[in-house]
Amino acid sequence: MIRLGSFPPVEACLSDRAAAWFARLRAPDADSTDQAAYARWRLADSSHARVSSEIETLWTLAGELENDPEISALADLAARPSRERPRPAMAQWAAGIAVAAGLAAAAAAFFALDPHAPPEQLASSIHETATGERRRIALADGSAVQLDTDSIIRVEIGENRRGVELLSGRARFTVAPDPDRPFTVAAGAAGVTALGTVFDVRLEETAVAVSLYEGAVDVRNGGPRLGDRALRLGPGQRTRVGGGSALLEAEEFDRATEWGWTEGRLVFSGEPLTEVVAEINRYSHTKIVLTDTEVAANRFRGEFDVDDLDTVLTALSVLYDLAPSRTASGEIVLSPSPQPDAN
Repeated sequence: MIRLGSFPPVEACLSDRAAAWFARLRAPDADSTDQAAYARWRLADSSHARVSSEIETLWTLAGELENDPEISALADLAARPSRERPRPAMAQWAAGIAVAAGLAAAAAAFFALDPHAPPEQLASSIHETATGERRRIALADGSAVQLDTDSIIRVEIGENRRGVELLSGRARFTVAPDPDRPFTVAAGAAGVTALGTVFDVRLEETAVAVSLYEGAVDVRNGGPRLGDRALRLGPGQRTRVGGGSALLEAEEFDRATEWGWTEGRLVFSGEPLTEVVAEINRYSHTKIVLTDTEVAANRFRGEFDVDDLDTVLTALSVLYDLAPSRTASGEIVLSPSPQPDAN
């Protein structure tokens, strides 16, 4: 027996809002602003995430039942004027009509949200990590995703395609080869297509960075739905999409340096200290603040364990002669150490 739950009256507006987001993210003109806004809304309250999951489940269920002959017959009967319906012999019959009608209406409503949706049924799921958390996700097609701290992805896998949307943060994709089902990643203005490969995608402040470790990927500016021209990356190459430029250019990067974040290691090869601190802060609820602009401009080479903040603070304090102090809000301020009085 199929049981279809309904939203309590107090959650009617919430379910409408979740359905509106569901439709908006499937619209042809949906962009990174929509994705980021949805991610913030979903994370704002546990009820938002729960109702969104129920909407996604209903979408899948409606698709599965769309062609069921018994449901179709009951739904057709329920749609007739009451005088044309045969009188039910049992209360269960009436209940069956209500369930069937509800499913049929739900199917019609949800399929109408996206008139361009493919005929296949997609297994859809959302995965996210909290600040400081890293998590590996095994996908149904044999691929794997490593989520970085404070990251969100949406996964959709069907018979003909495999797609992921990076809504925030960074992810590493290890893609199982399947020439008949291209693996695509959408992130901001970037669209990435791979067959069997390992690559990172990161949403930066003004751009999207795509870094390739193994195999090959095609990167497009404008998302997976737009543009015919793509830049093909080879192992050890990276490109950035956005940042005020429509032109995609490949650059070399150090794969050994970039590889470590999945294991909690951050390796720096001459970045300004201000960037080093900003990267470390992504992994901790306790934020580090640099007060001296000259110190912040120093370039740092070395490696940190993101789970060992005490060692980070000790190393920075010793290397740059800084004194740590804690603010009332819990931040750790690194300021130049007081100089001894010459007198």
